[in-house]
Amino acid sequence: MTPAQRFAAWLTQAMRAAGLDIDSQRGGGRTALADACDVSRSTAGRWLDGSSIPSPEHFKAIARTVGVSVIDLLVGTGIMDQSDIGLPATAPATDIAAKLGQEWGVPSDRLPLLRASIEALAAGLAVTKDQPS
Repeated sequence: MTPAQRFAAWLTQAMRAAGLDIDSQRGGGRTALADACDVSRSTAGRWLDGSSIPSPEHFKAIARTVGVSVIDLLVGTGIMDQSDIGLPATAPATDIAAKLGQEWGVPSDRLPLLRASIEALAAGLAVTKDQPS
């Protein structure tokens, strides 16, 4: 799998998890992505079909569009490894939410809430871990 294909696979999954319809001609997902990144719809389509990778200047807008952090985008797409950015080698909250959401039957429009809950729990655990008992 090429880096562009890996990015496309992640982006496709993230957009569906965010409730953006990218599968139908008039679904609006590709247009939402293109508008958020200030690119043409065909450029967004090339990102989704694995023909090209967006330039880094678009990562923040893409992450915001699908409701994830830029770090989740970088790690999820394989652009960077968590060890490259000084984070512990654990799965990004997006991956955990997608897996748990599927196992628990969580509707796709509720996955961002599940992800946010997992991130809040992880942040709370990190804070309490640093405090003396």
